[in-house]
Amino acid sequence: LYVVANGGVYVFNTYEAMNGPVADSSFVPVNLGVEVAPVSLSIQGELAAVTTANDLVFVYEGVPTHGMEPHATVGGDVGCFPTALSAPTAAYWTVTDRLIVVDRNHNRVLIWDDVSTKSGALGDANVVLGQPNMLTCGENDDDADPDTDPSPTGRTMSRPTGVWSDGVRLIVSDSGNNRVLVWDDIRSVASFEYADHVIGQQDFFSSAPNAGQAVPSAATLSNPGSMDVSEAGELAIADTGNSRVLIWRNLPSSNGDGADLVVGQSDFSHGAPNDRDQTGQLGTSPSAKTLFHPEGARFHGRNLIVNDTYNHRVLVWRESD
Repeated sequence: LYVVANGGVYVFNTYEAMNGPVADSSFVPVNLGVEVAPVSLSIQGELAAVTTANDLVFVYEGVPTHGMEPHATVGGDVGCFPTALSAPTAAYWTVTDRLIVVDRNHNRVLIWDDVSTKSGALGDANVVLGQPNMLTCGENDDDADPDTDPSPTGRTMSRPTGVWSDGVRLIVSDSGNNRVLVWDDIRSVASFEYADHVIGQQDFFSSAPNAGQAVPSAATLSNPGSMDVSEAGELAIADTGNSRVLIWRNLPSSNGDGADLVVGQSDFSHGAPNDRDQTGQLGTSPSAKTLFHPEGARFHGRNLIVNDTYNHRVLVWRESD
């Protein structure tokens, strides 16, 4: 288990045996000998990618360790350019060796092909999603003018944060629009292509938290974070603004499909942090069942691992539980 915290990455060789295990090792990413605070880590086989606080993504052949230099980097320029990143929050390797980077403040997702064969500073991405081209970076800018449009569309984004892909399907948490976008097949995806489905909203043109409702439901989201899909096909989304994780037994196939399970809340209509007494208000302390601003959800086999950010902890629900 790799946990990004306190300016480094903590490595736990085992995490299921007891509460409060001590990390077996830790490391801080370095570039040209300089330590850089990590933001997220993605590992796929023998490839790894680390997003960093200085607007770079480090690419590794092998799982990184302390002092290990990346074999390639993404980013480095400043401004709205093809080789510039601004607050990259997530990078994800696909099984087909494509690198997908969420460029949060540029309101886009970038995709590079065959990165494992390249070294040094990577050039322009092969595909951009969320923007009309590589030189536009505005929120929900469908017409490239570049002002923010009154509403999103199926191909625009606002402050995306998380990404998952199996090399065919692509899922992106479009946090500023309080939704998650799904592309069914990205093997030949074109830049600025429309998503096929939306989760958290009933259509591609709505963006209000919890779909404008007074309370959340099984079909709404508020500032969603990262997501993951289990080996059994279950989808988990960290519904950060509602202090919960939503789980679909199968990946939704139509707009606005509701979740099957909720973690962190007593039911689908509650969304307050640490609401152990079901008052609908911020609780005074957490419990084993509550969450406060969770930003990450990952499956390890059938175990669910949640980054419970504001409670400064990681929670594990085992398959056997």
